[in-house]
Amino acid sequence: MGTKTGMIKAARNNLGMTEHPPGSNHNAITVWYNAHIAAIGDGAWCDMSVTKEAYDSGNEDAVLGGDGKGFAYVPAHMAWGKAKYGIHHGSVPPAGAVVGYRWDRAKGTTNCDHVGVCEKNNGDGTFYSLEGNIGDAFRREHRDLTYVSCWFMPKYDNEEDDDVKLTDKVNSRGWTVGECLQAAKQYTDTLEPSMAALLKKVDALTEKVDQLATKDAT
Repeated sequence: MGTKTGMIKAARNNLGMTEHPPGSNHNAITVWYNAHIAAIGDGAWCDMSVTKEAYDSGNEDAVLGGDGKGFAYVPAHMAWGKAKYGIHHGSVPPAGAVVGYRWDRAKGTTNCDHVGVCEKNNGDGTFYSLEGNIGDAFRREHRDLTYVSCWFMPKYDNEEDDDVKLTDKVNSRGWTVGECLQAAKQYTDTLEPSMAALLKKVDALTEKVDQLATKDAT
């Protein structure tokens, strides 16, 4: 089994991930889910994110129920968590908890609209949550209990304290250095096919110009 810290680190690795093209629900997480869990195509990927984070950190038993299992439908995942561990509501979740949200603010139901992983309980009634499919991206959200319906705490192998601290924000979006680098990499990856196609057109045009120049010279 993996650890709570490993789960949080795996989620942090997704920070800055976006959809390509925007609004398509298509990215590396949905591609991975279709290849390794179930071929369901592109769709809402918040719980696909939690599934991938569990596998990336060796927590598939604790978070999903075993190897080969996974969730894309949030109510099914939260119902599984309720049966396995019991659910909580009305309290701020601890780091590592799987948190279900309801946009209508209903409390205590597993029929949730959205899911994420608690990164840190701030001790002031708020917490940081790591969530996929928020504004077509994977983000760190600063939340209170407004939209929290329920949460469950997986039984991780080791409940050690998180050894990676939140770092200072460096841009207007509140991204850290690591998040900026991740976003830059994905942007570059998106541009590469377009650049390759453009360079191919330039090469073809250059060849045409050379042919015309040779023709004029003769």
